[in-house]
Amino acid sequence: MKIQTIQPIYRQFYAPNKGLTQPSVLECKKIENKNIELSNSFYYPTNISFKSEVELEALKRLFSHGLPCLYTGVEMLDAKTALNFLNSITKINSKAVFEFLSKWEKSFLHPEFITESAKESYFIIKEQAEQMPDAPIRDVLQALRPQYEKELVKQQLGIINTLESYGYSLPEEFVTKYRQLLEDNRNRILGKPISLDFSPKEFQYKLEQIKSEYHTMRDKNAVSLINAILKESKNFSPKTKTKNISSQRKVLMKLEGMFNRSQINKDESIRNIFDDSKLRLNNKKIKIPFSKKVFLYDLSEAIVDLPDKDLKKIIMTIASKFPTSGDSSTSFIIKYTSKTPDKLIYNFLWPIIATIEHIWPKSIGGPKTELSNCAGACAKINSDRGSILFVEQMRKKPMTPVNAQKQL
Repeated sequence: MKIQTIQPIYRQFYAPNKGLTQPSVLECKKIENKNIELSNSFYYPTNISFKSEVELEALKRLFSHGLPCLYTGVEMLDAKTALNFLNSITKINSKAVFEFLSKWEKSFLHPEFITESAKESYFIIKEQAEQMPDAPIRDVLQALRPQYEKELVKQQLGIINTLESYGYSLPEEFVTKYRQLLEDNRNRILGKPISLDFSPKEFQYKLEQIKSEYHTMRDKNAVSLINAILKESKNFSPKTKTKNISSQRKVLMKLEGMFNRSQINKDESIRNIFDDSKLRLNNKKIKIPFSKKVFLYDLSEAIVDLPDKDLKKIIMTIASKFPTSGDSSTSFIIKYTSKTPDKLIYNFLWPIIATIEHIWPKSIGGPKTELSNCAGACAKINSDRGSILFVEQMRKKPMTPVNAQKQL
């Protein structure tokens, strides 16, 4: 591939009901002599011809050559490079893991892509890895677990105890359900096994999360397989009851067979979903990590009809103080010591993975494969943008014209 000619011009941006218009040369010169009004126009390269036929794949091939993001200017990571690295996590030591990550620190530690808690956690894990250079990253994470788990459990139990004290103020008809909910979540926090019914909806939700990761990595085969499993999972009964447990088990067995015969049968996260589902369908107690999101939902359901609205507000406010991976490095580290190591690395890398950005969004009529409508943008910002007009996106990301020129 060879870039033969590049002719930058100013082009008026598409606006609904106005169409796409291009200013005259005189108008362009006028624009050059003043600040560009982002609401009216933008600097965009057109008439790019390649030695081979112009196609979208030409842009994708540039992703492995350090192309800067259209919106932030940081160097983007090619999806294939990221996928190959993630697949090698279990085969290399922590020193090799951080040698790779260090090359991309400048990008994924950019404020656009990482929270303060995740950033702090990254350096805590990196420091631990420096003390255990020959150990796999899994062992590095487990070495951190005791200290941070003790701290997190102390914080979480403190909130549970505070909520428990408010149980004495509840009407009698709310007390039993409220206390049982707190007891179940106390056991979750302490790592004790609990009984939990199998939920097809939860099964599908977890698979959808994993599918989105493979989609970001552009692993089409993996995405197709998970789609096939999700399609078959519709044969589950919506709710699991005593009379349909046998049929639920048969469906699960068929889905697991599909997974076992696939090329991603080494994926530990999917394997864990099947293992947990089998235990739940066999009425076995299992260890379920505490989830703030799930707890808040269950708590709001338990007190939804509480007559005392002020008491209800107080209880929900206290419950909202549970630390999460988004605001606590302690919670972040414990969250990822409970997952496979590749999930931790993926969390750092996925925001900076290079993706095709459609200047005029496909969902509102923009051409899908025309190179003149495409650029490269980091996965997180591309996802966050959604389908808003490019002029609005430029207001949010005012450095876009500068970064577009860098990309060009």
